[in-house]
Amino acid sequence: MPKSPKEIFDKIESIKGKKLVFYLIPLFIVFIFIGILVGNLMPKLLKKDEGLVVSPTNGAVEKESTQYKGKVVYVDPHFYPNDDVTFYLEGENGKTIILLKTNDQKLTVVEGLSVIVFGEIEETMDGKEKILNVEKIVVKK
Repeated sequence: MPKSPKEIFDKIESIKGKKLVFYLIPLFIVFIFIGILVGNLMPKLLKKDEGLVVSPTNGAVEKESTQYKGKVVYVDPHFYPNDDVTFYLEGENGKTIILLKTNDQKLTVVEGLSVIVFGEIEETMDGKEKILNVEKIVVKK
């Protein structure tokens, strides 16, 4: 019985000719069967019934998408720590129109540009200001 990895490696390296073929053919057949089993079992395991999500159509409360025009300006996130707000929309007169937030980086891309933003309105945690959860942005010239 080999005692170290070096001895195991040397023993495997010494296998040549017919002896090597007699080791490789059964090993190849075993891995083919493993591949077939995994190939047949994985789709069945992955194809779970995820359920059908039905959205109610009668009496459903649907939020209305609104739009605002202005310039996207960065604001320090420490001003609104509970609301994850990092941008606001500035009007032509330099006043804040509405706070902006989004789940991705689209506001970072249009920072400093005049835009039309579309989304749903919600309130800050303290209820003092409104936030537009931005879904779509159109850059104006």
